[in-house]
Amino acid sequence: ATAAAAAAMGASISPSRTAQPIALGVPGEQGQEAAVAAQKHWAFVEYDDAFLGVLRGKSAGSRDLRAAPVPASAASGVTLARSHVNQQSLQRAWDVTQRTTREDWDEWIRRFGVTLLQESPAPTLRACSELAQVYPTLATELFHGSFVSCWNELGERYQLHLIRSLEIAFRSATIPPKILQILLNLAEFMEHEVEALPIDIRVLAELAFKCHAYAKALHYKELQFQTRPEDCVDALVTINKKLNQTDAARGMLKFAQERLGSVMTVKESWLVKMGQWEEALKKYRERFSADGLDTSALLGMMKCLDAIGEWDTMLDLCQDAWGLLVDDAGDDRKTRQKVITLGSLAALSLRKWDTMEKQVAAMDLDVVEGPLYNAILKLRSGDFDACVRYIDDCRRLLDGTFTALVAESYRRAYTAMVTAQQLAEMEEIIEYKKLCLDLNRQEEAESVKQALMSKWRDRLQGCWCDVDTWQRVLNVRSVILMPHDDLNSWLQLASLCRQNGNFRLSEKILTCHLGLVLDEETLNVSPHIVSRASTASEVRGYPRGGAVNFGTPSMLNMGLQPSVNFSPVTPMSLPAAAMLNAQGPQMAAPMNLAPTLDAAAAAGAPAPPFSIGVGGP
Repeated sequence: ATAAAAAAMGASISPSRTAQPIALGVPGEQGQEAAVAAQKHWAFVEYDDAFLGVLRGKSAGSRDLRAAPVPASAASGVTLARSHVNQQSLQRAWDVTQRTTREDWDEWIRRFGVTLLQESPAPTLRACSELAQVYPTLATELFHGSFVSCWNELGERYQLHLIRSLEIAFRSATIPPKILQILLNLAEFMEHEVEALPIDIRVLAELAFKCHAYAKALHYKELQFQTRPEDCVDALVTINKKLNQTDAARGMLKFAQERLGSVMTVKESWLVKMGQWEEALKKYRERFSADGLDTSALLGMMKCLDAIGEWDTMLDLCQDAWGLLVDDAGDDRKTRQKVITLGSLAALSLRKWDTMEKQVAAMDLDVVEGPLYNAILKLRSGDFDACVRYIDDCRRLLDGTFTALVAESYRRAYTAMVTAQQLAEMEEIIEYKKLCLDLNRQEEAESVKQALMSKWRDRLQGCWCDVDTWQRVLNVRSVILMPHDDLNSWLQLASLCRQNGNFRLSEKILTCHLGLVLDEETLNVSPHIVSRASTASEVRGYPRGGAVNFGTPSMLNMGLQPSVNFSPVTPMSLPAAAMLNAQGPQMAAPMNLAPTLDAAAAAGAPAPPFSIGVGGP
C-alpha cells in the first residue's frame, strides 16, 4: 500500500537517485527482465515516507499533488502506465440517493473507499483494492490519497456531481458522526495539500461544529468573518468558549459592541456563554414577558436559573408553561424538549420524584437524556429490569457520538464519557440495592456500600474540576446517598463553584443540599450551628441572626473529627462570610462545628465573626 506514494502524488524519479537493482546469478535476458521489474518497485520506495507523511497530515513540501506523474528516467527505460479512470463507476459509488439508515451510510462509505482504490490511476493504489475489500480499514487509511488521485482525473461535470453528493451527505440527519468526521477530514486535507473543495464554507463550519471539531469550526468561521462579520459573532463567541479561549470570546463580544453596534445588538446567548447569568436572565425575562410563546427565551431562562441553582423557580416556570411544552404543534420541538430536560434535572436536584416523573414522561426516548432519566426513576422505584433496559437504550444512543468523538480527542468526548460513567454507577447501585432486599445479607450490603463510597470518592477526584460534571455525577449518586452521607464531595463542589465565581450556586448547594439556614434580617453576623428543630430563641447565648444548619440533627453526631479553623474576618455578606477557604476540591475535609460552638456557648463567651476554613492551617 505504501508503494502508492509516487503514483498518487504524481512524483517523478530522478535518474541519479533511482536505485539500480542487480539480478545476481540470473544470466542474459532473464537478468535484464528481473532488473527492470526491480526498478519498477524501487522507483517508488524513495517516496514512501513522503506519501505516508501526507496521509498523516504533514506537508508535501515542494511536491505538487495536482501534477500529472512524470515517467521515470529514460536511462532506466522504465515507465509506469497510468490506468484509465471509469468515471461512471465512481459516480455510482458516490451516489447518496436512498441512503436513509445508519447501515446504508456505512455501506456507502465502504463501497466509495474501495471503488476509489479500484479506479485510481495509480497502479500501486489500485493494487490495494482487493485487500481493501476484505479489510475495510485499509480503504479508510488510503481514502485521502485515493480521492486525490481520482479527483484530478474527473471531468468538471463529474466533479460538480460529486460535490453535490457530499453536500447532501453533510446535511443528512441519519449519517453517523464517524462518517461525517471522515468527510470533514477529507475537506481539510484537500484544502491543506491540494486545493479547497468547492463546498460552501458555511456548510463546513456547521459540520465541524456538529462533529465537535471546534478547531476546524473556528478556522472556517474566521474565514467567513472576513466577509460577513455580523453573521459570525455568535458562532465565534461559542467556539472560543468551547476551546477555553475566554479572552478571545470576550474580545469578540467587545468587538461586536464597539464595531457592530449599529447593525446588531448583544444577544442574551452571548452573555450566557460568558457566564453573565444575572444580566442574561433579566433580558430573557423581558423577552418572555413580551411573548409568552417564545420557547427560546424560556430555554434561556431555564439555563440561567440552572446555572445559579434556582431549581424551585425552574420547576415553577415549567409548571406555568407546561401546556406550551407538551404541545405537539410548531417546529420548535427540540427547544421544548431541552426545557423539559432542564426541568427534570431541577426536580432531580431537589429530589422531587413525583414532579420528575411527570417531566420525564414527556421526554423523547430517541435522545440520550430520555433513557437516562427514565433509568434513574426506575432505579429509585426498584424496577431493576426496566432500569437495565433503559441503560442499554442509552448506551446505544451514546455509541455513535461517543465513538466518533473519542477517536478525535478525549476532551471532545468527555461529556459523553461522564454519561457512560453515570450508567456504570447506576449498574453498581442496582447490585447494591439487590443485596439490600435480602435480609440475610444486610452486613454484606453495608460493606458493599462503604466500598462503593470509597471507590466513588476516588473516581470523583479523577474527574475534571468542572461544576457541571460534578453536579451530574453527584445527582445520580443521590439515589442511595443523601448529601450528608457524602458531605466531603458536596463541600468540594460548593468550593469549586466559589472558585469559578458562581457564588449563587455555591450558596444554593450549601442551603438546599447541606441544609444551611440563614436569618434573612442580616447577612453580616457570624453563622452558628443549630439543629433543624431549633428556633432562633433556642440559640444559646448567640447574637440574634445567622442560624446555620448543616442538615438534620443526626449530621451533628456523625462522629466526624473537627477540622475547622476560625479566623476573624471583616463583616461581609453571605456567601463570602461563610465561604469554604479550600485551595481546591481535593483539599476539603470532613467538618463538624457543633462541639467547638457548644463549648463556647457553655463558657458564655460571645461568638466573634469568623470564616469557615476547611483543610488545614
